[in-house]
Amino acid sequence: TVAYDDRGITSYTSTGKIKFRTDTKNMSEEELKVQLSYLDNFLTAKTSTVGGVNRKYKDAYNTFKQETTLSNDISYTEFIDMYNYQALIDYQKVYGSMAMQELVSEYGVEKANEIAKKVLKMAEQKNDVVSLEEIEKIKSKFKKG
Repeated sequence: TVAYDDRGITSYTSTGKIKFRTDTKNMSEEELKVQLSYLDNFLTAKTSTVGGVNRKYKDAYNTFKQETTLSNDISYTEFIDMYNYQALIDYQKVYGSMAMQELVSEYGVEKANEIAKKVLKMAEQKNDVVSLEEIEKIKSKFKKG
């Protein structure tokens, strides 16, 4: 569903996980046709099956293991999960995939997601990126509990 996020047909659970929107009652006929087209494309894609998605994730994880020293610190499950939280995806867009992966490696997916939310919220309030020093301060609060 991440690939469809910028098309306005996804929404988020209370924990920040991405899902397809189901609130179609307020959509126009044209919007419904567009959503139906996206869903049809999704369902016919190779990655629309559980097996197809698992193969893509396995390939991506194998590449990740070959290309980074963090591969020993991030399990396959954590690797998959870190791409299912919008805050982590947005954090990656701003600070890069290595920064996001290091965050997950150090804190686990759940805490990393919370840290990413705090960093992104601070950046939004500042209307600017958050410095590495400020990020470290946010991280230290999570270490202390």
